[in-house]
Amino acid sequence: MKRTNAKRVSRAASTLGMPTVQELYRPLVRALKALGGSGSVDEMDAKTVELLGLPDSIANVLQNPENDTRTVVEYRLAWARNRLKHADVLVNSSRGV
Repeated sequence: MKRTNAKRVSRAASTLGMPTVQELYRPLVRALKALGGSGSVDEMDAKTVELLGLPDSIANVLQNPENDTRTVVEYRLAWARNRLKHADVLVNSSRGV
């Protein structure tokens, strides 16, 4: 996912409209299906954001602007992937998930 417009916004001020990890499960699975069943992390993240129709003001909020370049959405999608893998819904492959 491209982060060219990522903003340094306080997480507390920007969480309105931010999907939770649990709210990302189904859109993540839909994104994976739309990608043909597998994809890189960046491809899955971008497709999930696209399917959710998240505005840039939500999609580009940085998780930890001081120390990290990941967005809150990328961070939560990583947790969603992790939990879906542990539930045997997703399987790691050589190309991504």
